[in-house]
Amino acid sequence: MWDTRQHFEDMVRPHHLDIRGIIYVVDSSDPGRLRIATRALDRLLRDLPDASVLLVFAAKQDRPGAMSVADIQHQLQLQQLVDKECGVFACSAKTGEGIDEGIAWLVRQLRQQDGTGCCSADQAIPCFLQQVPS
Repeated sequence: MWDTRQHFEDMVRPHHLDIRGIIYVVDSSDPGRLRIATRALDRLLRDLPDASVLLVFAAKQDRPGAMSVADIQHQLQLQQLVDKECGVFACSAKTGEGIDEGIAWLVRQLRQQDGTGCCSADQAIPCFLQQVPS
């Protein structure tokens, strides 16, 4: 699913053969769009019932007035919508803050469920994400 800012387009149904985890990114600097994001997340979770882990990135934390992780959890109604492992991480694509931690959490959850150690954090982090110096 992708958001073009004008509308959502559902890209999931034809492609969800063996999806075990979902990464959902929310613009935490735009509270006005959270109702739309909540409906889209609900639809996504119904379309992918076999996905056992949900990672939510509360993005744009570098912006003034960005909503907190607790606010995002509440606004997305995660307690009511989600019946799977769920982690919410504050992040900023601009600074890189929180991205590695979120991906590492997702990989740990999938490894624990699988028990085989089939995937590694190095494989899970896309190559276009650059490490940001501390």
